[in-house]
Amino acid sequence: MIVATPIQLCAAICTHNSMRTIPRVIESLKDLADRVIVIDSGSTDGTIEHCTESGCEVIRQDWQGMLVQRRRCLEAAAGARWILLLDSDESLEPSLRAKVKIMLAEDDASIDAYEVRRKVHFEGAWMHHTFQPEFRLRLVRGGRGRVIGSGPQQGGIHDQIVVPGHVGRLDGVLRHTSWRDQDDFWERSVRYARDAGRTGERGGRVIDVLLRPPMAFVKQYVLRSGWRDGRRGFLLAIMLSVGNAMKQATLLRRRWNGQFGESMDDTPQ
Repeated sequence: MIVATPIQLCAAICTHNSMRTIPRVIESLKDLADRVIVIDSGSTDGTIEHCTESGCEVIRQDWQGMLVQRRRCLEAAAGARWILLLDSDESLEPSLRAKVKIMLAEDDASIDAYEVRRKVHFEGAWMHHTFQPEFRLRLVRGGRGRVIGSGPQQGGIHDQIVVPGHVGRLDGVLRHTSWRDQDDFWERSVRYARDAGRTGERGGRVIDVLLRPPMAFVKQYVLRSGWRDGRRGFLLAIMLSVGNAMKQATLLRRRWNGQFGESMDDTPQ
């Protein structure tokens, strides 16, 4: 009788037109993940073909928001001992790969999930202070995790992974290639601003328009010492402030037009 070898680690990734980053993501999983699942929401830029040629299992599912997509990831990876949930712009640096291998070998039964440190890589350099410290729960023991929305009522658009047991923390770096360059940042910011007003968004008052953008700059550049990241830290802080102003202006307009809180068609980022 042939006994199937249990899957020790299954990686599950949400994608949509992700050719800018997905090759690095898949490469970082070689000789680490026994199975790689891609939940794709209609890519047309070669993402599906690249993932298939790289040996990934591609599941096509229309975009229904990140909560639904992430839940589909957990469902598709069910049965694996450990599940690694990634965005399409998150890849494992060698330091994190090494720690994951050790974790898999030790397999501490008292831990249901692990957080990892995510760092932004922007225009060819690491942001050592901007956005830091930032930890994301990305490794979940099979059958122990569930996905909820953000915010106190769990109705926000951003996904949060929760487990009933203890959460550990792994050393190493999860590379976050959020934006290729400034042009890419502005393109995404325009989309975010256009879609502002969905369930879970905060702001949209005059006071928010006046205060939140400068607060965004102070948070990254001063409180998180973004100035230590040099010119890139300054640029990112300014760009985040302007992006926040665009979003707040859209929220204000929607509030004045009586549209605040209305459901909008979500689009994958």
